[in-house]
Amino acid sequence: MTDQESQQRPRLLRVYNLYRVALALFLAMLTSSALRDGLLDLFNPRLYEITTWVYLILNVVVALLLQKGRRDLHLFVLAVLDIFMLGLLFYAAGGAGSGFGNLLIIPVAAGNILLRGRIGLLLAALASLMLIYLTFFLSLANPAVSQNYLQVGVLGCIFFAVALFVQRRVRLAEEYGAE
Repeated sequence: MTDQESQQRPRLLRVYNLYRVALALFLAMLTSSALRDGLLDLFNPRLYEITTWVYLILNVVVALLLQKGRRDLHLFVLAVLDIFMLGLLFYAAGGAGSGFGNLLIIPVAAGNILLRGRIGLLLAALASLMLIYLTFFLSLANPAVSQNYLQVGVLGCIFFAVALFVQRRVRLAEEYGAE
C-alpha cells in the first residue's frame, strides 16, 4: 500500500460508514407502518423490522469502532456483513421487484475501492450468489417470483461490471498519481 493510499483509506472509510449509517437510519424509519404504507409491500414485515434495527445498531457501532481501516480483513468482513444484511432486507422486501437488490451495488463498489485485486471480485460474486439464492428461496414460497431470475442475473452482471470498473479506475488513478 502506498503512502497516498494509507492517507485516503480512513477518509474513504468514514464516507462509507456515514453512508451506511444514513441508509440504515432511513430504512429503520420505514419500519413505522405509517411511513411504510403505500411505499413497501413486504414479503416478511417482521424480518424487515428486525433486520433494519440490527443493521442500524451494527452500523453505528462499526462506524464508531472502525475509523482507520488499516487491516484488509476488517474491511472485507465489513463489506461481507453489509452484503449479508442488505441481502436479508432484499429477502424480507420480497425479492427483485422491491428494488432492494440495487442497494448492494454500493458495498461492492466501496469494497473494491478499499480492497484491491481478486478480493473485490469475490465481493461481487458473493452479492450475486446471495441474490440468486434468495430469489430461489422466495420462488419456493411464491411461484410468481420465479420470473425475477433475469433481473437478478442482470444485477449480478452489474455487480461484476462495477467491481471491474472501480478496480480499473483505481489502478489508473494510482498510475497517474505515481507519475
